[in-house]
Amino acid sequence: MKTLVALVFVPFLLLVVAGCGGGSVAAEANRVKVIDAFITEGSMALAVYLDLDNHGRADRIVGADLVGDSAGLAAKVTLHQTAERDGLSVMEPTDGIDIAGETDGALRPGDAHIMLEDVSREVTTDDLVSLRLDLDRAEDMTIEIRVVTADDAVALLTKDTP
Repeated sequence: MKTLVALVFVPFLLLVVAGCGGGSVAAEANRVKVIDAFITEGSMALAVYLDLDNHGRADRIVGADLVGDSAGLAAKVTLHQTAERDGLSVMEPTDGIDIAGETDGALRPGDAHIMLEDVSREVTTDDLVSLRLDLDRAEDMTIEIRVVTADDAVALLTKDTP
């Protein structure tokens, strides 16, 4: 009788434990947050910089699109990474931007960033730009990007945070 109880109870217990663990892994993957997003005022091509908070598993930005009232602002939205070529730093398109897990991070000049190319009009500090980030693991998210002056961008980029 004890053997029969063990044969029935142990697999049931394993299913319950496995079911409880599965939910936490899914929730962990959705922990990427954008703390701040900004571009400098201007036209033609604009770089989007982000401060990120990821207290879940590693993830990857695999795409981005302008949405809502911002949809026609730029002809292309591309992901970029800075690389060294013949002793020079060059900006190159990339198919994804890695976001390390369990860390704070940032998309900054000289590293990874998102480019708005062939901008249709001048963007000023009165504007707010809506962008959807496509993530590999976490749910896609729409963020609001504030437009700052060049001086404000320098201050933001040199502050002592990620």
